Amino acid sequence: MRTAPRHELVLLALLALYAPLLAAGIQKWTDANGNVHYGDAPPPGANTQSVRVNAPPPSRNPAPVYAPVPAPAQTPANPRSVADERQARIDEVNRRNRDGISAMAAAQARTQALNDKALLDKCRSQRNSYCNDGADAIRQKNYDRELMQQAAQQGAALEQGRVIPPAQRIQPTAPCQWPQTCTSRK
Repeated sequence: MRTAPRHELVLLALLALYAPLLAAGIQKWTDANGNVHYGDAPPPGANTQSVRVNAPPPSRNPAPVYAPVPAPAQTPANPRSVADERQARIDEVNRRNRDGISAMAAAQARTQALNDKALLDKCRSQRNSYCNDGADAIRQKNYDRELMQQAAQQGAALEQGRVIPPAQRIQPTAPCQWPQTCTSRK
């Protein structure tokens, strides 16, 4: 005959002690307001029914049960005030966008004005040096330089045995064809 291990005996003893508690079971009753309640100790005088619960066997590591905390209901006192608040936020965003666009346009206008001023200053400076240094001398110097470039281009083409297309040829501007005239001469 086999002898039972000690832990089996302890388990049987525990079951024998808790059997009456398990047999009591769960009771179901309805209160005066019509709400259904479940529990093991109904209030005195309540009309109860025994309910059998088929619970799964307990596990060694039961998972904790967390009940979600309900968020507090935020119902606005006046739905119109929520719409007004939302519209106010939209209006504020639109106003900021308009202000930003206006600021960008103003910055672009300032930058363009500075660029235009710099270009005009450069043109005035070049015209002043052109007129003050003697327009005829400058015209002649530019013409001579372009003639030398043309001669160098043609010489290089002859050495290589090729012909320069007319669109690529250097065409010096004759001094009398310059469009800019000066009001004063040095």
